[in-house]
Amino acid sequence: MDIQQTLREIGLSSGETQVYVALLKIGSAPVSKLKEETNLHRTTIYDFLESLINKGFVNYVIKNSIKFYAATDPNKLVDYVKEKEAKVNEILPELLKLSEFHKSDLRVEVYKGLEGFKTLLNELLRHGKDYVVFGIDETMFQEEFGAFMDHFFRKEKQIGFKERILTSDKATFTYDVKYDTTLYR
Repeated sequence: MDIQQTLREIGLSSGETQVYVALLKIGSAPVSKLKEETNLHRTTIYDFLESLINKGFVNYVIKNSIKFYAATDPNKLVDYVKEKEAKVNEILPELLKLSEFHKSDLRVEVYKGLEGFKTLLNELLRHGKDYVVFGIDETMFQEEFGAFMDHFFRKEKQIGFKERILTSDKATFTYDVKYDTTLYR
């Protein structure tokens, strides 16, 4: 997994990510050393440092009138994500009330990309109802979401709902899950 990509996914900018990772690598350093490590402009580095300090990911000490910056313990990242989750959980009841506008019985939703697929699977787990999948070859899921799919099937089994798959007999791979019903055309 790409460290910098993951840090961007949890909310750090590209520049913040570069500066934070550089500080983890080199330890306590003045801006001049960060400039060498990141090839970023000095004034830009100061902006990123200020933002990282505000998020609690960087601190500094002054030695001989020079600020030396250091990354805080990487476990702070987990705290940061949990704080964001707690904030969302605080407003979630209000958001759910807002979303309760005239819902019809028939609903069509489109999920796009890898994150869309994860969202769909999490929705299935949240609602806990049997579902039907059409025209599927699960090779991509195995390649892209190996551990995620294992987690999904474990939770699916715990909750006790089933999937039914309608697929071509030419499908090269389907998960061997004992509690599903696979139908071939």
